[in-house]
Amino acid sequence: MIVIELDADGAWYNRESFGYTEPIIDPDAIVRPSEFSLDPHAIAGNGILALLFALVVALSGVVLSRLLVSDEARVKQILGRLPFQLALTLLLFWLLDAFIPDVSAQGFAGATSVSLLKIPLFAFIFFLVVGGSNFLFNNILTTEGDRFNTFVLSRFSGKSWFILVLVLVYGVIGAYINPEFRIPEEQLGMAIIVILSIVLSACMKDVVLFLLARFWRLPSWFKANVSGLVVAAVCVIISRSFQLSPGYIYGIPVGVVIASTVYSKRESFFEFLGILWLLVLALIVWVLGSFLTNYPVPLDILNLLFVIMIEDAFLELLPLPYLAGGAIFRWRKLLWFLEFTLAAFLLFHTLFNPEGTIVNLEQSPPALSAVLLLGCYAAGVFLLWAYIVWGRKRATDTD
Repeated sequence: MIVIELDADGAWYNRESFGYTEPIIDPDAIVRPSEFSLDPHAIAGNGILALLFALVVALSGVVLSRLLVSDEARVKQILGRLPFQLALTLLLFWLLDAFIPDVSAQGFAGATSVSLLKIPLFAFIFFLVVGGSNFLFNNILTTEGDRFNTFVLSRFSGKSWFILVLVLVYGVIGAYINPEFRIPEEQLGMAIIVILSIVLSACMKDVVLFLLARFWRLPSWFKANVSGLVVAAVCVIISRSFQLSPGYIYGIPVGVVIASTVYSKRESFFEFLGILWLLVLALIVWVLGSFLTNYPVPLDILNLLFVIMIEDAFLELLPLPYLAGGAIFRWRKLLWFLEFTLAAFLLFHTLFNPEGTIVNLEQSPPALSAVLLLGCYAAGVFLLWAYIVWGRKRATDTD
């Protein structure tokens, strides 16, 4: 049984009452409304960064859209394997660290342990894992095997108990964004705060869509997404490895399924409203946090909600087939561009790059890491395009 003990002052809202002392997310990593910079240079700098991100992602989205028109089944098959391949990459790094400790002595880790430039290095290794595993999948796995995996996942993905377990595990994974987080009993109070905040924020958009569907009397239910756990683990590992503050907390442990012809025709509109609501709610939470600076635990919850919802809106808008951004991008590219630019600007101006610096990005590790990850994303889309085109040409030559 979990007992929350009051601290010496008898205040339930103090962190000591929940068994921890350090903020879950450093409050200084979030720019408060009173500190929001209206300096034209800062606004222009982050505006340029947001537009740059939007343009690069939009071009990548156009490439993906054309690939989906010509090879939809193939593209979705490759993208659907990515979470599993991320897990393989993490396993590879763990094995290297566990069984080949001499790697550090040989200079591999020493050369890359400090610099954020190891992000492209890790991305390169991930691309090698993707290429090698896709070769094995295409030549070894049978159609029956693929059907078996789909059958197993479909049996459990709609079960309430499985969804609950998945959400709780997702919350625990996200809690490790705080280096002080541990599972022992004395920190169960902290675990409750973190898990509650992460679950609420991560599922906020889908809950809104679910309520809208219920309001219009459309059949709807929640479905577990195991891949979201892998994505969440990768985000936390990146944040912890590079000591990023506030870091990345992202994953989609649960998705809403709305079965209706009306929804199918207007899915993009629903997703657009869902992301817009997420941004509005994040701003409301951001403002409320300014009034709770003397209440540490509620402030921790609001900080977590804000960070996760802003990052969730930004990453959900990537124009990938399985994300909201893919549907919005196909529907109205201009609306997608405006929404993505707004999300990117808020992300940089309140979290990653409040000073609006562009020339000296190394002074802002979160902003620099975001730029490097953008480059990796663009490189991944290019490699996907090259792989599909090469496969198509090889099939033509074989015929």
